[in-house]
Amino acid sequence: MKAKHITFIFILPFLFSACSLIDVTEVKDCICTTEFRVYSVTVVDSSGSPVDSLITTVKSSRGKIFKPYQEPSLPGKYWLMDDGYTNEFTTLPTIIIFTGIRDSIKAEAVYLFNTDDCKCHVQKLGGPDTIVAKY
Repeated sequence: MKAKHITFIFILPFLFSACSLIDVTEVKDCICTTEFRVYSVTVVDSSGSPVDSLITTVKSSRGKIFKPYQEPSLPGKYWLMDDGYTNEFTTLPTIIIFTGIRDSIKAEAVYLFNTDDCKCHVQKLGGPDTIVAKY
């Protein structure tokens, strides 16, 4: 029993000295909300009517393909990005390309996304809310 106490007393100074090696200026005070952000895009034709049944692809300029957690159920609405991908982003903007195709119909747009310092949520920095499909 005495050996355990002596070992603990011997190790104790090293434990406290290790604490001083941690740079507390890098620790962020993060409190994330329970909100789950989802971004979508509406695709319409030249008359403003929703365009349904497009086969969509969402990918980064680096080639990373993103899959929807759940597709929106509204006519002409398509998933773009959600908080499930916060770890794929940094605070710097990342280019995301949305493409929707069906027969001779094509809808395409470029977006900028990033995340906050705490990686709580993805944020859309730029890109259209509505795309007019080309025939």
